[in-house]
Amino acid sequence: ASLPPGFGGALLVFFFEAARGFSVNEARLLLLFYFAAGLIGAPLWGWVARRTSKHMAVAWAIGSYAVLHMGLVLAPNAGFWVAAAGMLLAGIPAVAPPFLVRAMLADVTDAETLATGRSSAGLYYAVLVAVQKIGYAIPVGLAYIVLDMVGFDAKLGSANTQSAIDGLVLLFLVPPVVSALGAAWLARGWTIDRAAQARIIAELHGR
Repeated sequence: ASLPPGFGGALLVFFFEAARGFSVNEARLLLLFYFAAGLIGAPLWGWVARRTSKHMAVAWAIGSYAVLHMGLVLAPNAGFWVAAAGMLLAGIPAVAPPFLVRAMLADVTDAETLATGRSSAGLYYAVLVAVQKIGYAIPVGLAYIVLDMVGFDAKLGSANTQSAIDGLVLLFLVPPVVSALGAAWLARGWTIDRAAQARIIAELHGR
């Protein structure tokens, strides 16, 4: 779940500057709309999780992120405020996985406590944090390697060759969308749904 925003975050400024013709300051300002969307998205996805199940909320969030990110990249350039609206929309689902996956991990520790009488919550959370950090680090390293391979020079911005800019656009589009759809598919297979978690909590309280 960390890979899609990892790729997007690593390339966002380059994309809006070189492929869309915005200034560096405008490209960075667009990030504010993306992060501000978290204020809207967090309570929204919490509500979805309560109405359905945490894993389904994660699947819907990551899946909608893939669609919105694809629309953001493929839509023609229509100015700063349209791009800002696109970033705002893309930021709403992007905020869901970090806190919902932690909540899903808490369900796992509840199930383990019920089954074994003990919990390895500390170990699970340590592994989760490590995996999330790796998920953000890998895209950065890979993205810059691939950009170098296609001949993209960040210092040139929109003055890069068209083939280099096309390579940037493909890199900004394909890995985030593919990894997001893959993560959504995996999330749908989570076995501790809302009903299962309710049973686990009831049995724990019964003890």
